[in-house]
Amino acid sequence: SEHTFQEVIVDVRVCFQIVMMNRSFMVWIGTAQGGFAHLDTAMMTHMDTVPASSTLLGDGGEGLGASLAKRLSLKTGCQVLVSWNLPGQQQLLQAAVEKRLLDELTKLLPPPA
Repeated sequence: SEHTFQEVIVDVRVCFQIVMMNRSFMVWIGTAQGGFAHLDTAMMTHMDTVPASSTLLGDGGEGLGASLAKRLSLKTGCQVLVSWNLPGQQQLLQAAVEKRLLDELTKLLPPPA
């Protein structure tokens, strides 16, 4: 299933798109101008307590998409794909975007077994 929403966060209109799949999901985060310059993935493995991750497209958005994918995978246990397309590296914006995304994912993901 697909879920989209927008919110003004730290004076930036942030657009979110979440595509839910079987034990995985993809998150696109950007502005109304769109763009798909980066794609990172992360997933838990039986070999480590830290999610394995890889950049699939672009330079990884200065590591923002990769680090978010790792944190989301760790919190949800799912394979996660993240396309982070917001300008700059404002820490306050990043933290607020992640919090808003987690609030929404809590509604979409089934409760842990």
